[in-house]
Amino acid sequence: MPAVITYWQTQEDEKDFLAYLTTTGNIVAMPDHWVRTKAELAPRPILQYVHEGGLDQFVFGLEHHALAADIEPQEKEGQKYLTVAYMSP
Repeated sequence: MPAVITYWQTQEDEKDFLAYLTTTGNIVAMPDHWVRTKAELAPRPILQYVHEGGLDQFVFGLEHHALAADIEPQEKEGQKYLTVAYMSP
C-alpha cells in the first residue's frame, strides 16, 4: 500500500519546503485545472509559479517529466479546454 508523507502544511513551512525542492533537481509547476491555451500549461520554475500565481493547488515535478506529460483536451459548451493528464504514466 502506498504511503504519503505530508510536509507542506502551513504558510510558514512553504519557504523551507520550496528551498528543499530546489535542491532535488529542476522542479517545475503547472496548473491542475482546465485552461484555454497550451501557453498556460507551460511548466514554470516552482518558485516563480508559487510567488507569481498565488495559487494554492497545482501539480509539480521534475522538468523532464513535465515536458513529457500528456495534454488532455476537452470541450464544454463549445469552448475548448486543456489540462495536464497527471493521472497517466
